[in-house]
Amino acid sequence: MSRDWIKSEPIAHRGYHWCGGVDENSWEAFQEALERNVPIECDLHLSLDGEVFVHHDYSLERMTGVSKTFGELKAREIRKLRTLHSSKAVVSLKELLSLVRGKVPLVLELKRSLPNNKLEERVIEIMRNYKGDFALQSFHPKTLHFLRQAMPEAIIGLLSGDSTLNHLWWPTKVLLKSMTFVSVIRPDYIGYEWSALHKRAPQELRKQRDIPLLAWTVNDQKSLEVSRLLADNIIYENLSL
Repeated sequence: MSRDWIKSEPIAHRGYHWCGGVDENSWEAFQEALERNVPIECDLHLSLDGEVFVHHDYSLERMTGVSKTFGELKAREIRKLRTLHSSKAVVSLKELLSLVRGKVPLVLELKRSLPNNKLEERVIEIMRNYKGDFALQSFHPKTLHFLRQAMPEAIIGLLSGDSTLNHLWWPTKVLLKSMTFVSVIRPDYIGYEWSALHKRAPQELRKQRDIPLLAWTVNDQKSLEVSRLLADNIIYENLSL
């Protein structure tokens, strides 16, 4: 599995969705990314009956108007839902892989919502035989540790930042900000909130341990300039690069 793209190819956040009427993490956003030949970042959740779907929020309400979470619905129910402007149903991971077929790299963020490893196990099962380039990333230390142990050959990314960690338990936030468990996780890269790139922990790991640093989410000229100075690559939206 090639690893050079992690540092060299800017990655489209939730697909290429900022053109008119294209929803994030939608079939259309992924098609737009493929047409532009750019890597795709997206988010993964597990349905009640164990199917993996691509969507950012734990709740479906913001993008579909349905006030349910993935863990409350079976796959057949989720497949009936469409996001605001999409002509296609909420995309499953298998459908995304069938669409992409290795044409561009994928950056898959696992959204841990259960006190077990069912999402991680299912994602690994699906990705085990995928032939294209991909990376698995998460904010959650337990998810990252499981991924590293269960799929050591995979590219693993540790996500962290500052203002976006408020939903996490405070010891987890401390661990993520200080990066004290990097030696255990052994991430292949660190994805860090662009506004906190100047912090000591990510910069020390980048310089002293040679761990690539990816900035997220870069969406204007200021964040682009800061990220080009302090990071190795970007996860971006709302920009034409």
